[in-house]
Amino acid sequence: MTVSHEIDAVMSLLHEHGSTLALPEHVAKKINTATNLLRKSISYVEEGLPVMYATSALYGALTTIESAQADADLFELPYFAPDHYLAVFSPLVLPLVMPMIFGLIREVKRYKELKRKRQI
Repeated sequence: MTVSHEIDAVMSLLHEHGSTLALPEHVAKKINTATNLLRKSISYVEEGLPVMYATSALYGALTTIESAQADADLFELPYFAPDHYLAVFSPLVLPLVMPMIFGLIREVKRYKELKRKRQI
């Protein structure tokens, strides 16, 4: 069965990369819909209903799982080492943080001087 192979492929992908793979809610719903349609097609065959019903459910499961596999949100999150974050964000953050740090140091010195003048 092509549908079961497609579902197995998605499940193995989730199993292998579960900690680094973003699985949005709409993709999970697509996977659940595909498995429900697959179960429904099997039950149609077991009940002796016409094959057309089972084939229709199988086709729906196949299109649903293929759309889940092709979803752009179902890609592995990229790994960036901490030194890459430092290299990217330090030019952005340092110009904002340095004036605050220098101002804090200047105010601490001013506070200590005022405190020393009051004691005298």
